[in-house]
Amino acid sequence: MSVFDRLGELSQSDTHAFLFYGPEGGSQNGYARDLCRAWMCSNPSREGACGECPNCGSFDRGTHPDFTLVTLWGSGRQIRQPQFVRDYTLKEKDQPPHIPVLDFARTPPLTSRHKVVLIDPVDAMNSAASNSFLKTLEEPPPYLRFALVTSAVSRLLPTIRSRCLGIACESLATEVLKERFGEFAAYAEAFPHLADRFLGDPEMRESFLRLLEDLPRAARGHALRLTDVLRDLADRAAPKDEPARDSMAHALEALACGARVRWPERPDFVEPILEAHRRCKGQGSPGLALDRMFASLS
Repeated sequence: MSVFDRLGELSQSDTHAFLFYGPEGGSQNGYARDLCRAWMCSNPSREGACGECPNCGSFDRGTHPDFTLVTLWGSGRQIRQPQFVRDYTLKEKDQPPHIPVLDFARTPPLTSRHKVVLIDPVDAMNSAASNSFLKTLEEPPPYLRFALVTSAVSRLLPTIRSRCLGIACESLATEVLKERFGEFAAYAEAFPHLADRFLGDPEMRESFLRLLEDLPRAARGHALRLTDVLRDLADRAAPKDEPARDSMAHALEALACGARVRWPERPDFVEPILEAHRRCKGQGSPGLALDRMFASLS
């Protein structure tokens, strides 16, 4: 039985922490989010979340008060201690974009069965963050659940690995992608780790595919409009509390992979997008990266 088939079963388990690990670009990200969604759901089944209850709706919109995402933050591109324990020496503008995990964990859930923390990628925690997280992982309140995601499981502290149920995840098989994404499976195969984000929701998928269709129009004075469309797409597709730089980098990665599928005869489309992606992942200005990208496309 696959992990995907066991999501409802896992969401009913008393296990409070799951570690999803696999190769870069594998299925661990999607499975972890699916489990979080099942934990949030009011009526989970063996297949996972029902997708229809208010809890599923607010999770899908990224507004669920009982869910928090811990991901890369700050110039060091790490997961840092203030994301777990509030640092009162930091100014308000320098605080992490989400409530620290220890504060989040102190109160019971508002609308769901659980409070859920998704840490992605968990291997990006620095030493101080790992030690702070370990204290919560060792003695969590009964309503708290953790989903951890990594493509570098060997980098985790053994004490963290030992307190989680590890689930090995392979790259998404073509058959699974075809079952989940139908006629859009070719795009899902191009960026399997981002497929749920940009193809799972019909409205998001339509926006993404329309942007791909409009790429040739960048040469006809549409660059500014396409920049706005891409920004909006990145914002809408982003999970709650994900930094804007990471959201844009993910959108550009999906766009580059999608362009290879949609426009195989135009490899010149891909390099400017990849260059913008590299700048977003580094220290470059995302705004300037987009300007350069569309200037190159035109």
